[in-house]
Amino acid sequence: MEDFIEVAAKSDIDLNEWVLDWLEGTTLPGFIVADVRVTKLTKEEISPYQTTFVIHNAELVAGLVEVSSLRDGVRVPDSIFLHGHQSVAVAIQTDKPLREILIEPRFAQNRERFPIRLPEYDGESVSDNPTKPLVSEVEWLPQVSTAIVVDDLNPGFSIVGQQQKRKEGFNFPGIEIGPNSEEALDQGLPVRATSVVGVWERKSDPFSYSFGRYRRTLALIARGNQNTYARFAAELPRSGTWQLEYFVPGRVTHVQPYDFVRNSRSLFFGSVLDNPRANPTIPMNTMPFK
Repeated sequence: MEDFIEVAAKSDIDLNEWVLDWLEGTTLPGFIVADVRVTKLTKEEISPYQTTFVIHNAELVAGLVEVSSLRDGVRVPDSIFLHGHQSVAVAIQTDKPLREILIEPRFAQNRERFPIRLPEYDGESVSDNPTKPLVSEVEWLPQVSTAIVVDDLNPGFSIVGQQQKRKEGFNFPGIEIGPNSEEALDQGLPVRATSVVGVWERKSDPFSYSFGRYRRTLALIARGNQNTYARFAAELPRSGTWQLEYFVPGRVTHVQPYDFVRNSRSLFFGSVLDNPRANPTIPMNTMPFK
């Protein structure tokens, strides 16, 4: 370790600032994007556009992200370092409104690259401070809520009754090629390229309307047999009347539907999320309980 630090110092890299947390710690940074806006720099019709947003590191450990935007057909990456609990404002100037910005977290709880949902320019907004720098530090914190949230990645969520199965070497039901192996799991649920009807699984789906603090994922099953079910458990901090809210994610229309494989081995295309539904006897998504 001492040799590693010495070599880094000769290269003007301060490992004590962030890398040592990665090597010696057990936690990872986690990035949140908020306050996305598209404005013009002046009221002139030919004025450039400015896209701004906030990146917040919600964890104590420092980390690095890459902001990638498509400008005039060329993808331009910008690397940004954030200390623990630090927020920065990012500003990108372009001749036309940006159509895509991707955030690539480096060794973080977000795990995977995710897109920023860009709003349409409203035709009126003009920047108060034209030509902001690419990165500037800001005082921004996530909104504090008293709600108790149990998402599919939270400890209070579990699938009851489903056992982990062994997976064939070739990932298509009914065809056995290669040695058996344990299925790849994401926090206890299998991850598959092609879904199997009747089995719970987890899909990472940043383009959907699914909920998530650092990752937008879905726990889903197609045509369950009622032998398994999802359990949401939470400990209420005080007695009284609480309002229960449940959310069933839907799909963004331009995204390709998931592929499912029937137990009969025939293939069909569809999505259990195209027509999301919860309890059909309760049309509203809220209900009080004590």
